[in-house]
Order: sequence, then C-alpha cells, then structure tokens
Amino acid sequence: MVLLAISLVACGGGGIPQTTDAGQQLRPLPEAFKVREAVAYSPYRTSSRDTETITKAMIEEDLSLLIKAGIGLIRLFDSSDAVAKQVLEVIRDKNLDLKVMLGMWIATDADSSNQAEIARGIALANTYTSTVLAVSVGNETLVSWTAHPQQ
Repeated sequence: MVLLAISLVACGGGGIPQTTDAGQQLRPLPEAFKVREAVAYSPYRTSSRDTETITKAMIEEDLSLLIKAGIGLIRLFDSSDAVAKQVLEVIRDKNLDLKVMLGMWIATDADSSNQAEIARGIALANTYTSTVLAVSVGNETLVSWTAHPQQ
C-alpha cells in the first residue's frame, strides 16, 4: 500500500491538484500526456538482459526511429544506470524532443535493492527535470498477474 501511495504522489492526480490525507500535494500530469504519442521503451535487442551491453549508439538509433514514427513520450521500466541513465543522457546530449515517464522497478523481498532503485530514480528525476515528466514506482507489482507481488 505504501508503494501505491508513493506511485500516486509521484505521478500526480491527472487533473485538478489534490491534497492527500497526509497533506501531500498531488500535481496533475503534464499536458504532454494528453498530446504526445507514447510507447514503452527498452533498448534490449536479445533475450539476454543480464549479459547484453546497451550502448548509447543503440539508444540513439532507437530513439531516432521512435521520433520519426511520431513518438514524443517514452516510458522506461527501471532507473538503472545501464538503461535509464543512458537514455536520459542521450535525450539531453542529442537535444531530442522526447519526454519520459521514469519507472522504478520494485522486487519482492528485496528492500535494500528497492531502496537503491528508488534513490536512483529520484536522483534521475531531479537531474533531468525538463525530460522526466512523471515516475511510476512498482506498478508491475500491483497487478494480479505479476510474478513479483508487493503488499
């Protein structure tokens, strides 16, 4: 339930600003969520995520293709240095017109790695404020079909 609250607070209310019972202000989602075409993005090219090396050249190629296809908003699944940080650096360094919904991958029974993931996500969101429009914390753990349930 705490993760759900974090997710909702971080992402905003999607309309009129609201205040939670804890006194936290929810901000509406930015207009980009209404006007930009969006897609979930991952740069992996093989099924070997644990051994595949992602390069900025691969990411730049992918993002250029997405922009050519009319995509203006991507959703990343985690806040890793290997993917999220590199994607955000490419967007910044190449001055690409893309916005990001940054994911924070939360695993079952992995409190220390979950805290590290959240810390990385917060740092990335604070560093790339003009690119990261929203965050999604542990949303894969909140659905009934997940292999990584969170309570």
